[in-house]
Amino acid sequence: MIVVDLVNRRPIEILKDEFGFLFFDDEGRLKESEHGKAKSLAFEMLSPLFSDQMNSRVIDARHKFAKKRYFDKFSRTPTDKIIAAIAEAIFGKFF
Repeated sequence: MIVVDLVNRRPIEILKDEFGFLFFDDEGRLKESEHGKAKSLAFEMLSPLFSDQMNSRVIDARHKFAKKRYFDKFSRTPTDKIIAAIAEAIFGKFF
């Protein structure tokens, strides 16, 4: 996913980029089970609003571990070649 800032309908800057995986079954359909796992982990990444901990020496870090699991399984780091191809597609040959 690429979010681009436009001025007069022309791209001037990439504001955000996110690279991930989609999982497909043998028939080429989106695997709902993996998509469900990604959604579930996304909600688990949210910090708890209220702490119901009785012991203040214990820190609730479940959301931090969920974030690590999410990015380990469902995101990726693109190569320089992929980044250059995306920039060329957005800004043209001489960006």
